[in-house]
Amino acid sequence: MPHISLHEPKDIAVSLAIAMQERQSFPDDRGTDLKDLTIDDLSDLFGHTLRAKPNGTRPYPSGGGLYPIETYFVGSLEGTPAAQVYHYDPTEHTLADLWPLSEDVTMEKIFPIAQSVAPACIVFTGMWGRNGARYGDFGYYLGILEAGHMAQNISLAAAALDMGIRPMGGFDDVVVSKLLDIDENLEQVVYVLMIGKNPDET
Repeated sequence: MPHISLHEPKDIAVSLAIAMQERQSFPDDRGTDLKDLTIDDLSDLFGHTLRAKPNGTRPYPSGGGLYPIETYFVGSLEGTPAAQVYHYDPTEHTLADLWPLSEDVTMEKIFPIAQSVAPACIVFTGMWGRNGARYGDFGYYLGILEAGHMAQNISLAAAALDMGIRPMGGFDDVVVSKLLDIDENLEQVVYVLMIGKNPDET
């Protein structure tokens, strides 16, 4: 599968205090106003929030440093011919281009209760075998906490990078699991965030 190398993230000029004040979920009727992200946008977003540090740790806590949560990006990127499913590698800071988004799978099907949907979404899945041997069933709870830390990182960075974001509990996990072609005995969808670029103000 082709891999897309992401660039070094650019500096964010917005302070943490301002990003925390600006962080919000976009309103129910706002999703269709958002634009496609670019590869550069994802480089900045994932580079600041999820990318592994040189010592192997990441910018969020994980029980035992086992990092059971995987990250996918689903949707269109500006300048690409079609919506795709991508997997993010935080160690290499790359996107694996997995496959095209099926024409019968839409954001509306992923988020059946949403009044308005963004052009893309970020999906977190749990690989419970990574921490289950050490923590047993408690590994599940640690993984859910980890996904929450990751989502908050992304939400704060999105505010600083002028992106619209909406973490969603109301997603169809059956649709998403089929979309990612995962074996639910090994990997489980735990969290999904709608995302897009805020339109230019005129």
